Amino acid sequence: MSRSSDSQESGLNSLENEEFFAQVDRLLDGAVDEALEAEVMAQVTRDEARKRQFAERLYLNGMIGHTLQGVSLADGSELQQALAMPIKKSGTASGAVPPWLFSVVSVIAILAMFAVTYQTSARWMRTAETVASQEKNTPLSAPAPVVAILTHVGRCQWGSNAQPTSVGTALHAGTVELIAGVAELSFVNGAKMKLEGPAVLDLVSPMRCRLASGAVTMSVPASAQGFTIESPTGDVIDYGTEFGMRVEQGRAHVQVFQGEVEVASKNLKETERLFQGHATTMTTTRIDVEKQPNKEYPSLEEMRAAQVAMKSRHRIPSSEGNGAAEYVYSPGSYNNMSETLLLVKHQAEQSWRRIAYLRFDVSKLPETVKDYNAVSLTLSFVPSGIGYASTMPDCDFTVYGLLNEEADSWSASGLTWENAPGINGEEDLNRSLVVPLARFRIDRDETTGVRVLATPELTEFLKQDTNGLVTLVIARDTLGVGSSSLVHAFAGNRHPTVAPPSLEFRKRGE
Repeated sequence: MSRSSDSQESGLNSLENEEFFAQVDRLLDGAVDEALEAEVMAQVTRDEARKRQFAERLYLNGMIGHTLQGVSLADGSELQQALAMPIKKSGTASGAVPPWLFSVVSVIAILAMFAVTYQTSARWMRTAETVASQEKNTPLSAPAPVVAILTHVGRCQWGSNAQPTSVGTALHAGTVELIAGVAELSFVNGAKMKLEGPAVLDLVSPMRCRLASGAVTMSVPASAQGFTIESPTGDVIDYGTEFGMRVEQGRAHVQVFQGEVEVASKNLKETERLFQGHATTMTTTRIDVEKQPNKEYPSLEEMRAAQVAMKSRHRIPSSEGNGAAEYVYSPGSYNNMSETLLLVKHQAEQSWRRIAYLRFDVSKLPETVKDYNAVSLTLSFVPSGIGYASTMPDCDFTVYGLLNEEADSWSASGLTWENAPGINGEEDLNRSLVVPLARFRIDRDETTGVRVLATPELTEFLKQDTNGLVTLVIARDTLGVGSSSLVHAFAGNRHPTVAPPSLEFRKRGE
Protein backbone atom coordinates (compact mmCIF):
# COMPACT_ATOMS: atom_id res chain seq x y z
CA MET A 1 0.00 0.00 0.00
CA SER A 2 1.30 3.49 -0.88
CA ARG A 3 1.89 6.25 1.64
CA SER A 4 -0.96 8.27 0.19
CA SER A 5 -3.43 5.44 0.70
CA ASP A 6 -2.08 4.87 4.18
CA SER A 7 -2.58 8.53 4.90
CA GLN A 8 -6.17 8.45 3.72
CA GLU A 9 -6.93 5.31 5.71
CA SER A 10 -5.48 6.60 8.98
CA GLY A 11 -6.87 10.12 8.57
CA LEU A 12 -3.37 11.65 8.71
CA ASN A 13 -1.97 14.25 6.34
CA SER A 14 1.31 14.06 4.45
CA LEU A 15 3.10 16.35 6.90
CA GLU A 16 2.23 14.03 9.77
CA ASN A 17 3.48 11.07 7.72
CA GLU A 18 6.79 12.77 7.01
CA GLU A 19 7.22 13.56 10.70
CA PHE A 20 6.54 9.91 11.53
CA PHE A 21 9.11 8.68 8.99
CA ALA A 22 11.68 11.13 10.38
CA GLN A 23 11.08 9.78 13.91
CA VAL A 24 11.53 6.17 12.73
CA ASP A 25 14.72 7.07 10.86
CA ARG A 26 16.21 8.66 13.97
CA LEU A 27 15.61 5.48 15.94
CA LEU A 28 16.98 3.23 13.21
CA ASP A 29 20.09 5.43 13.09
CA GLY A 30 20.77 4.56 16.72
CA ALA A 31 19.22 7.51 18.57
CA VAL A 32 18.77 6.80 22.28
CA ASP A 33 15.57 8.63 23.16
CA GLU A 34 13.00 6.87 25.34
CA ALA A 35 10.39 9.58 24.82
CA LEU A 36 10.78 9.30 21.05
CA GLU A 37 10.52 5.52 21.24
CA ALA A 38 7.34 5.76 23.27
CA GLU A 39 5.79 8.23 20.81
CA VAL A 40 6.57 6.06 17.76
CA MET A 41 5.38 2.90 19.42
CA ALA A 42 2.15 4.53 20.55
CA GLN A 43 1.39 5.36 16.89
CA VAL A 44 2.37 1.91 15.65
CA THR A 45 0.26 0.04 18.19
CA ARG A 46 -2.95 2.00 17.64
CA ASP A 47 -2.94 2.52 13.85
CA GLU A 48 -2.88 -0.25 11.22
CA ALA A 49 -1.63 2.17 8.55
CA ARG A 50 1.25 3.20 10.78
CA LYS A 51 2.21 -0.47 11.22
CA ARG A 52 2.49 -0.88 7.43
CA GLN A 53 4.44 2.36 7.14
CA PHE A 54 6.77 1.18 9.87
CA ALA A 55 7.37 -2.16 8.10
CA GLU A 56 8.01 -0.33 4.84
CA ARG A 57 10.57 1.90 6.51
CA LEU A 58 12.35 -1.06 8.07
CA TYR A 59 12.55 -2.79 4.70
CA LEU A 60 13.86 0.35 3.02
CA ASN A 61 16.40 0.82 5.82
CA GLY A 62 17.73 -2.69 5.26
CA MET A 63 18.01 -2.22 1.49
CA ILE A 64 19.92 1.06 1.89
CA GLY A 65 22.21 -0.54 4.46
CA HIS A 66 23.28 -3.31 2.12
CA THR A 67 23.70 -0.96 -0.81
CA LEU A 68 25.97 1.35 1.21
CA GLN A 69 28.14 -1.67 2.01
CA GLY A 70 28.79 -2.11 -1.75
CA VAL A 71 26.78 -5.29 -2.21
CA SER A 72 25.95 -6.10 -5.84
CA LEU A 73 22.61 -7.79 -6.34
CA ALA A 74 23.92 -9.44 -9.47
CA ASP A 75 26.93 -10.99 -7.76
CA GLY A 76 25.66 -13.99 -5.85
CA SER A 77 28.92 -14.94 -4.18
CA GLU A 78 29.73 -11.44 -2.89
CA LEU A 79 26.19 -11.02 -1.75
CA GLN A 80 26.21 -14.22 0.21
CA GLN A 81 29.53 -13.36 1.88
CA ALA A 82 28.36 -9.83 2.74
CA LEU A 83 25.01 -10.94 4.13
CA ALA A 84 26.55 -13.70 6.19
CA MET A 85 28.09 -11.05 8.50
CA PRO A 86 26.21 -8.54 10.70
CA ILE A 87 25.90 -5.13 9.13
CA LYS A 88 26.54 -1.96 11.19
CA LYS A 89 25.21 1.36 9.99
CA SER A 90 25.40 4.48 12.16
CA GLY A 91 25.44 2.45 15.35
CA THR A 92 22.59 0.14 14.31
CA ALA A 93 23.20 -3.59 13.92
CA SER A 94 21.37 -6.04 11.68
CA GLY A 95 21.68 -9.82 11.79
CA ALA A 96 22.70 -12.13 8.90
CA VAL A 97 20.23 -12.38 6.01
CA PRO A 98 19.81 -15.28 3.55
CA PRO A 99 21.28 -14.65 0.08
CA TRP A 100 17.92 -15.04 -1.61
CA LEU A 101 16.63 -11.97 0.21
CA PHE A 102 16.46 -9.68 -2.84
CA SER A 103 14.57 -11.92 -5.17
CA VAL A 104 11.93 -9.54 -6.51
CA VAL A 105 9.51 -12.36 -7.13
CA SER A 106 9.76 -13.89 -3.67
CA VAL A 107 7.34 -12.62 -1.02
CA ILE A 108 9.20 -14.79 1.45
CA ALA A 109 12.36 -12.83 0.77
CA ILE A 110 10.66 -9.54 1.70
CA LEU A 111 9.27 -11.05 4.90
CA ALA A 112 12.72 -12.38 5.76
CA MET A 113 14.26 -8.95 5.29
CA PHE A 114 11.55 -7.44 7.52
CA ALA A 115 12.12 -10.07 10.19
CA VAL A 116 15.92 -9.61 10.25
CA THR A 117 15.95 -5.82 10.02
CA TYR A 118 13.20 -5.77 12.67
CA GLN A 119 15.86 -6.92 15.14
CA THR A 120 17.38 -3.45 15.10
CA SER A 121 14.32 -2.23 17.01
CA ALA A 122 13.44 -5.39 18.94
CA ARG A 123 13.98 -3.78 22.33
CA TRP A 124 11.59 -0.89 21.84
CA MET A 125 9.08 -2.98 19.89
CA ARG A 126 8.83 -5.31 22.90
CA THR A 127 8.39 -2.27 25.10
CA ALA A 128 5.60 -0.99 22.86
CA GLU A 129 3.85 -4.36 22.99
CA THR A 130 3.98 -4.26 26.78
CA VAL A 131 2.58 -0.73 26.84
CA ALA A 132 -0.15 -1.66 24.39
CA SER A 133 -1.06 -4.69 26.48
CA GLN A 134 -1.30 -2.57 29.61
CA GLU A 135 -3.45 0.01 27.85
CA LYS A 136 -5.75 -2.71 26.57
CA ASN A 137 -6.27 -4.12 30.05
CA THR A 138 -6.68 -0.72 31.76
CA PRO A 139 -10.09 0.86 31.20
CA LEU A 140 -10.04 4.62 30.65
CA SER A 141 -12.66 6.64 32.48
CA ALA A 142 -14.77 8.75 30.16
CA PRO A 143 -14.35 12.51 30.63
CA ALA A 144 -17.25 14.28 32.31
CA PRO A 145 -19.55 15.83 29.70
CA VAL A 146 -19.41 19.60 29.32
CA VAL A 147 -22.63 21.35 30.32
CA ALA A 148 -21.74 24.98 29.61
CA ILE A 149 -18.89 27.41 28.97
CA LEU A 150 -18.19 30.35 31.29
CA THR A 151 -18.15 33.33 28.92
CA HIS A 152 -18.09 36.36 31.26
CA VAL A 153 -17.20 36.99 34.92
CA GLY A 154 -17.65 40.72 35.42
CA ARG A 155 -16.72 41.71 39.01
CA CYS A 156 -17.57 38.23 40.25
CA GLN A 157 -16.80 37.00 43.74
CA TRP A 158 -17.10 33.24 43.97
CA GLY A 159 -18.10 31.00 46.84
CA SER A 160 -17.10 27.40 47.56
CA ASN A 161 -16.94 26.14 43.98
CA ALA A 162 -15.47 22.95 42.62
CA GLN A 163 -16.10 24.49 39.19
CA PRO A 164 -13.54 26.68 37.38
CA THR A 165 -14.18 30.43 37.46
CA SER A 166 -12.07 31.70 34.54
CA VAL A 167 -13.53 32.98 31.28
CA GLY A 168 -13.55 30.32 28.57
CA THR A 169 -13.42 27.32 30.90
CA ALA A 170 -15.80 24.38 30.63
CA LEU A 171 -18.38 23.76 33.35
CA HIS A 172 -19.49 20.23 34.15
CA ALA A 173 -22.35 18.93 36.28
CA GLY A 174 -22.00 20.42 39.76
CA THR A 175 -22.65 23.48 41.91
CA VAL A 176 -21.76 27.08 41.08
CA GLU A 177 -21.86 29.52 44.02
CA LEU A 178 -21.64 33.21 43.14
CA ILE A 179 -21.35 35.67 46.03
CA ALA A 180 -21.46 38.87 43.97
CA GLY A 181 -21.33 40.03 40.36
CA VAL A 182 -22.84 38.75 37.14
CA ALA A 183 -21.56 35.64 35.35
CA GLU A 184 -22.58 34.58 31.85
CA LEU A 185 -22.87 30.91 30.89
CA SER A 186 -23.31 29.54 27.37
CA PHE A 187 -24.84 26.06 27.41
CA VAL A 188 -23.74 23.59 24.77
CA ASN A 189 -27.28 23.49 23.36
CA GLY A 190 -27.19 27.23 22.60
CA ALA A 191 -29.04 28.55 25.67
CA LYS A 192 -27.45 31.55 27.37
CA MET A 193 -27.74 32.42 31.05
CA LYS A 194 -26.78 35.43 33.15
CA LEU A 195 -26.38 34.46 36.78
CA GLU A 196 -26.66 37.31 39.32
CA GLY A 197 -25.02 36.97 42.71
CA PRO A 198 -25.61 36.11 45.41
CA ALA A 199 -26.79 32.85 43.88
CA VAL A 200 -26.41 29.09 44.09
CA LEU A 201 -26.90 27.13 40.86
CA ASP A 202 -26.64 23.37 40.31
CA LEU A 203 -25.75 22.38 36.74
CA VAL A 204 -27.38 19.02 35.96
CA SER A 205 -27.13 18.66 32.17
CA PRO A 206 -27.13 20.85 29.05
CA MET A 207 -30.95 20.86 29.30
CA ARG A 208 -31.49 21.16 33.05
CA CYS A 209 -30.28 23.10 36.10
CA ARG A 210 -31.48 23.93 39.62
CA LEU A 211 -31.59 27.47 40.99
CA ALA A 212 -31.42 27.15 44.78
CA SER A 213 -31.22 30.92 45.33
CA GLY A 214 -30.49 34.09 43.41
CA ALA A 215 -31.53 35.35 40.00
CA VAL A 216 -31.00 34.36 36.36
CA THR A 217 -32.06 35.68 32.99
CA MET A 218 -32.29 33.24 30.09
CA SER A 219 -32.16 33.47 26.31
CA VAL A 220 -33.17 30.10 24.87
CA PRO A 221 -33.11 29.41 21.08
CA ALA A 222 -35.35 26.93 19.30
CA SER A 223 -32.57 24.33 19.44
CA ALA A 224 -32.85 24.26 23.25
CA GLN A 225 -36.62 24.16 23.63
CA GLY A 226 -37.53 22.20 26.73
CA PHE A 227 -34.67 23.70 28.78
CA THR A 228 -35.75 23.41 32.42
CA ILE A 229 -34.81 25.33 35.55
CA GLU A 230 -35.81 23.69 38.80
CA SER A 231 -36.47 25.59 42.03
CA PRO A 232 -37.48 24.50 45.54
CA THR A 233 -41.15 25.24 44.77
CA GLY A 234 -41.48 24.48 41.07
CA ASP A 235 -39.93 24.18 37.62
CA VAL A 236 -39.81 26.46 34.58
CA ILE A 237 -39.89 24.72 31.18
CA ASP A 238 -38.89 26.93 28.27
CA TYR A 239 -40.39 26.94 24.78
CA GLY A 240 -37.83 29.10 23.01
CA THR A 241 -37.94 32.45 24.76
CA GLU A 242 -36.36 35.02 27.05
CA PHE A 243 -37.32 35.12 30.72
CA GLY A 244 -36.07 35.94 34.19
CA MET A 245 -36.27 33.88 37.38
CA ARG A 246 -35.52 34.73 40.98
CA VAL A 247 -35.56 32.36 43.97
CA GLU A 248 -35.67 33.85 47.45
CA GLN A 249 -37.37 33.30 50.81
CA GLY A 250 -38.98 30.01 49.82
CA ARG A 251 -40.63 31.29 46.63
CA ALA A 252 -39.81 31.48 42.93
CA HIS A 253 -40.61 34.52 40.75
CA VAL A 254 -40.76 34.09 36.97
CA GLN A 255 -41.18 36.89 34.40
CA VAL A 256 -41.45 36.32 30.63
CA PHE A 257 -39.74 38.93 28.46
CA GLN A 258 -40.53 37.27 25.15
CA GLY A 259 -42.03 33.96 23.98
CA GLU A 260 -43.57 31.28 26.18
CA VAL A 261 -42.74 29.19 29.25
CA GLU A 262 -44.55 26.69 31.41
CA VAL A 263 -44.34 26.70 35.21
CA ALA A 264 -45.02 23.51 37.14
CA SER A 265 -45.57 23.40 40.91
CA LYS A 266 -43.85 20.57 42.76
CA ASN A 267 -46.41 20.16 45.54
CA LEU A 268 -49.65 21.09 43.75
CA LYS A 269 -49.01 19.09 40.57
CA GLU A 270 -50.34 22.12 38.63
CA THR A 271 -48.99 23.87 35.54
CA GLU A 272 -49.51 27.31 34.02
CA ARG A 273 -48.53 28.74 30.63
CA LEU A 274 -46.96 32.20 30.65
CA PHE A 275 -46.49 34.50 27.66
CA GLN A 276 -44.75 37.81 27.00
CA GLY A 277 -45.39 40.27 29.83
CA HIS A 278 -46.73 37.59 32.17
CA ALA A 279 -45.24 36.89 35.58
CA THR A 280 -45.88 34.48 38.41
CA THR A 281 -44.94 33.66 41.96
CA MET A 282 -44.71 30.01 42.97
CA THR A 283 -44.86 28.98 46.60
CA THR A 284 -45.41 25.60 48.19
CA THR A 285 -49.17 26.27 48.30
CA ARG A 286 -50.08 28.32 45.22
CA ILE A 287 -49.22 29.71 41.77
CA ASP A 288 -50.14 33.38 41.35
CA VAL A 289 -50.12 34.56 37.73
CA GLU A 290 -49.94 38.25 36.80
CA LYS A 291 -50.94 39.15 33.23
CA GLN A 292 -50.26 42.89 33.28
CA PRO A 293 -47.56 43.85 30.74
CA ASN A 294 -44.87 46.37 31.68
CA LYS A 295 -45.42 45.89 35.41
CA GLU A 296 -42.47 45.95 37.73
CA TYR A 297 -41.95 42.59 39.34
CA PRO A 298 -42.07 41.47 42.15
CA SER A 299 -45.10 43.56 43.01
CA LEU A 300 -45.11 46.30 45.63
CA GLU A 301 -47.18 44.11 47.92
CA GLU A 302 -44.59 41.37 47.76
CA MET A 303 -41.77 43.82 48.44
CA ARG A 304 -43.56 45.07 51.51
CA ALA A 305 -44.06 41.50 52.65
CA ALA A 306 -40.35 40.85 52.15
CA GLN A 307 -39.48 43.94 54.21
CA VAL A 308 -41.70 42.71 57.03
CA ALA A 309 -40.02 39.32 56.85
CA MET A 310 -36.57 40.94 57.04
CA LYS A 311 -37.54 42.54 60.35
CA SER A 312 -37.61 39.06 61.81
CA ARG A 313 -33.96 38.62 60.74
CA HIS A 314 -30.91 40.37 62.06
CA ARG A 315 -27.26 40.09 61.11
CA ILE A 316 -24.41 41.02 63.45
CA PRO A 317 -20.83 41.12 62.11
CA SER A 318 -17.85 40.65 64.41
CA SER A 319 -16.89 44.25 63.61
CA GLU A 320 -20.05 45.73 65.19
CA GLY A 321 -20.18 47.19 68.71
CA ASN A 322 -17.82 45.39 71.07
CA GLY A 323 -17.19 42.64 68.56
CA ALA A 324 -13.65 41.57 67.66
CA ALA A 325 -11.70 39.15 65.46
CA GLU A 326 -8.11 38.03 66.02
CA TYR A 327 -5.87 34.98 65.96
CA VAL A 328 -3.06 33.68 68.17
CA TYR A 329 0.03 31.63 67.30
CA SER A 330 1.97 29.14 69.40
CA PRO A 331 5.45 29.78 70.85
CA GLY A 332 8.17 29.22 68.26
CA SER A 333 5.96 30.22 65.33
CA TYR A 334 7.13 32.85 62.90
CA ASN A 335 5.16 36.05 63.44
CA ASN A 336 3.07 36.38 60.27
CA MET A 337 0.78 38.84 62.01
CA SER A 338 -1.89 40.04 59.58
CA GLU A 339 -4.15 43.04 60.02
CA THR A 340 -6.78 41.67 57.63
CA LEU A 341 -6.68 37.86 57.98
CA LEU A 342 -7.49 35.32 60.66
CA LEU A 343 -4.84 32.59 60.27
CA VAL A 344 -5.59 29.01 61.30
CA LYS A 345 -3.18 26.04 61.29
CA HIS A 346 -2.67 22.80 63.19
CA GLN A 347 0.66 20.97 63.18
CA ALA A 348 2.00 17.66 64.39
CA GLU A 349 4.79 19.75 65.91
CA GLN A 350 4.25 22.32 68.64
CA SER A 351 5.43 25.19 66.44
CA TRP A 352 3.38 26.92 63.73
CA ARG A 353 -0.05 26.45 65.34
CA ARG A 354 -2.68 29.17 64.91
CA ILE A 355 -6.23 29.54 66.26
CA ALA A 356 -8.80 32.26 65.45
CA TYR A 357 -11.03 34.07 67.95
CA LEU A 358 -14.35 35.82 67.17
CA ARG A 359 -16.44 37.94 69.52
CA PHE A 360 -20.00 39.08 68.73
CA ASP A 361 -21.87 41.82 70.52
CA VAL A 362 -25.35 40.28 70.66
CA SER A 363 -26.56 43.14 72.84
CA LYS A 364 -27.10 44.95 69.52
CA LEU A 365 -30.05 42.71 68.69
CA PRO A 366 -33.43 44.47 68.71
CA GLU A 367 -34.70 41.63 70.90
CA THR A 368 -33.04 39.11 73.19
CA VAL A 369 -31.27 36.09 71.75
CA LYS A 370 -33.96 33.85 73.19
CA ASP A 371 -36.56 35.48 70.91
CA TYR A 372 -34.88 33.96 67.85
CA ASN A 373 -35.30 30.35 66.78
CA ALA A 374 -32.25 29.80 64.56
CA VAL A 375 -28.74 31.23 64.25
CA SER A 376 -26.16 30.79 61.49
CA LEU A 377 -22.47 31.71 61.36
CA THR A 378 -20.99 32.92 58.04
CA LEU A 379 -17.24 32.62 57.43
CA SER A 380 -15.37 33.67 54.29
CA PHE A 381 -12.01 32.04 53.57
CA VAL A 382 -9.33 33.54 51.33
CA PRO A 383 -5.74 32.65 50.33
CA SER A 384 -3.19 33.21 53.09
CA GLY A 385 -0.11 33.14 50.88
CA ILE A 386 1.62 30.90 53.46
CA GLY A 387 2.39 27.23 52.80
CA TYR A 388 1.28 24.94 49.99
CA ALA A 389 -2.16 23.37 49.54
CA SER A 390 -0.60 20.47 47.59
CA THR A 391 1.02 19.23 50.81
CA MET A 392 -2.37 18.91 52.54
CA PRO A 393 -5.47 16.73 52.21
CA ASP A 394 -8.97 18.15 52.48
CA CYS A 395 -9.07 19.90 55.87
CA ASP A 396 -11.69 19.71 58.63
CA PHE A 397 -12.40 22.53 61.07
CA THR A 398 -14.40 22.90 64.29
CA VAL A 399 -16.07 26.01 65.66
CA TYR A 400 -16.11 26.05 69.47
CA GLY A 401 -17.96 28.23 71.97
CA LEU A 402 -16.10 29.63 74.98
CA LEU A 403 -17.84 28.41 78.14
CA ASN A 404 -16.50 30.98 80.61
CA GLU A 405 -18.43 34.23 80.02
CA GLU A 406 -16.01 36.15 82.24
CA ALA A 407 -13.34 35.59 79.59
CA ASP A 408 -15.43 37.25 76.82
CA SER A 409 -13.77 40.61 77.51
CA TRP A 410 -10.42 39.63 75.91
CA SER A 411 -8.56 42.39 74.09
CA ALA A 412 -7.90 41.89 70.38
CA SER A 413 -4.80 44.09 70.45
CA GLY A 414 -3.28 42.24 73.40
CA LEU A 415 -4.40 38.67 72.65
CA THR A 416 -1.56 36.11 72.71
CA TRP A 417 -1.21 32.35 72.87
CA GLU A 418 -0.34 32.63 76.55
CA ASN A 419 -3.39 34.68 77.61
CA ALA A 420 -6.00 33.58 75.04
CA PRO A 421 -9.09 32.12 76.78
CA GLY A 422 -9.39 28.38 76.29
CA ILE A 423 -5.62 27.75 75.95
CA ASN A 424 -3.57 26.57 78.91
CA GLY A 425 0.00 27.86 78.64
CA GLU A 426 1.90 26.08 75.88
CA GLU A 427 -0.80 23.46 75.40
CA ASP A 428 -3.24 23.37 72.52
CA LEU A 429 -6.90 24.38 72.87
CA ASN A 430 -8.24 22.94 76.11
CA ARG A 431 -11.39 21.02 75.21
CA SER A 432 -12.72 21.28 78.79
CA LEU A 433 -12.96 25.08 78.42
CA VAL A 434 -14.86 25.10 75.13
CA VAL A 435 -17.79 23.25 73.56
CA PRO A 436 -17.99 22.19 69.87
CA LEU A 437 -20.79 23.95 67.98
CA ALA A 438 -20.25 23.25 64.28
CA ARG A 439 -17.86 21.49 61.89
CA PHE A 440 -17.01 22.15 58.26
CA ARG A 441 -14.51 21.14 55.57
CA ILE A 442 -12.40 23.06 53.06
CA ASP A 443 -11.22 20.95 50.12
CA ARG A 444 -7.58 21.10 49.10
CA ASP A 445 -8.48 22.67 45.75
CA GLU A 446 -10.54 25.49 47.30
CA THR A 447 -8.72 28.77 47.74
CA THR A 448 -11.70 31.08 48.34
CA GLY A 449 -15.22 30.46 49.49
CA VAL A 450 -17.91 30.86 52.09
CA ARG A 451 -19.23 28.53 54.77
CA VAL A 452 -22.64 29.14 56.37
CA LEU A 453 -22.94 27.05 59.53
CA ALA A 454 -26.33 26.53 61.16
CA THR A 455 -26.60 23.88 63.87
CA PRO A 456 -28.88 23.36 66.88
CA GLU A 457 -25.76 23.43 69.08
CA LEU A 458 -24.84 26.92 67.86
CA THR A 459 -28.37 28.24 68.44
CA GLU A 460 -28.61 26.70 71.92
CA PHE A 461 -25.19 28.05 72.93
CA LEU A 462 -26.17 31.60 71.99
CA LYS A 463 -29.51 31.35 73.77
CA GLN A 464 -27.63 30.66 77.00
CA ASP A 465 -25.76 33.97 76.80
CA THR A 466 -26.26 36.32 79.76
CA ASN A 467 -23.73 39.12 79.26
CA GLY A 468 -24.40 40.25 75.67
CA LEU A 469 -21.05 38.93 74.38
CA VAL A 470 -20.23 35.54 72.87
CA THR A 471 -16.79 34.17 71.91
CA LEU A 472 -16.35 31.61 69.16
CA VAL A 473 -13.06 29.83 68.41
CA ILE A 474 -12.03 28.35 65.03
CA ALA A 475 -9.49 25.51 65.06
CA ARG A 476 -8.31 23.16 62.32
CA ASP A 477 -8.62 19.47 63.13
CA THR A 478 -6.49 18.21 60.22
CA LEU A 479 -2.79 18.02 60.98
CA GLY A 480 -0.09 19.40 58.75
CA VAL A 481 3.58 18.41 58.85
CA GLY A 482 6.41 20.93 58.65
CA SER A 483 6.52 24.61 57.95
CA SER A 484 5.52 24.17 54.28
CA SER A 485 1.99 22.92 55.00
CA LEU A 486 -0.85 25.31 54.23
CA VAL A 487 -2.02 28.05 56.57
CA HIS A 488 -5.76 28.67 56.13
CA ALA A 489 -7.07 32.22 56.33
CA PHE A 490 -10.48 33.73 57.04
CA ALA A 491 -11.43 37.34 56.36
CA GLY A 492 -11.19 39.45 59.51
CA ASN A 493 -12.80 42.74 60.49
CA ARG A 494 -10.45 44.85 58.38
CA HIS A 495 -10.34 42.90 55.13
CA PRO A 496 -10.62 45.42 52.24
CA THR A 497 -12.94 43.39 49.98
CA VAL A 498 -14.42 40.41 51.86
CA ALA A 499 -17.09 40.64 54.57
CA PRO A 500 -16.08 39.82 58.16
CA PRO A 501 -17.53 36.87 60.11
CA SER A 502 -21.19 37.38 61.01
CA LEU A 503 -24.08 35.84 62.92
CA GLU A 504 -27.59 35.87 61.44
CA PHE A 505 -30.56 35.45 63.76
CA ARG A 506 -33.91 34.25 62.40
CA LYS A 507 -37.32 33.76 63.87
CA ARG A 508 -39.48 30.70 63.29
CA GLY A 509 -40.59 30.13 59.72
CA GLU A 510 -37.85 32.27 58.13
